[in-house]
Amino acid sequence: MHHQRTYDRFFPHALMPAVGWRAVYFVDTGAHAAVTVHALALAVRVTYACRTRRVVPPEGDPWEIVGLGYSPGDGWVVADEVDNFCGLLPPGMTLAAFEQDSLCRYRHEAQQTATAYKTNFLV
Repeated sequence: MHHQRTYDRFFPHALMPAVGWRAVYFVDTGAHAAVTVHALALAVRVTYACRTRRVVPPEGDPWEIVGLGYSPGDGWVVADEVDNFCGLLPPGMTLAAFEQDSLCRYRHEAQQTATAYKTNFLV
């Protein structure tokens, strides 16, 4: 079966406080880095076909909780839309525990450059 290439966009509907939450990214050094999340949001994931830009019907529930970062230059950025995003780190969890529990969603063997590490809030 031929699989088409797709990309996701998230459309936040409700913001929630994110005290203590962090977003984890895989960076150029070959390690994870955790950065502050400024808000959590209930968002709808919409998947598009790269070639046609048409919506691909969801396979499950399109509602997700996503982390949002903010910077004056970029505004609000959905962490899940950054290429090297690995997952959300809840308050009280260490980065070592995140790695040990294999919570990372990013495919490290298909490592990309840190151009995905592009927004000011990730610095």
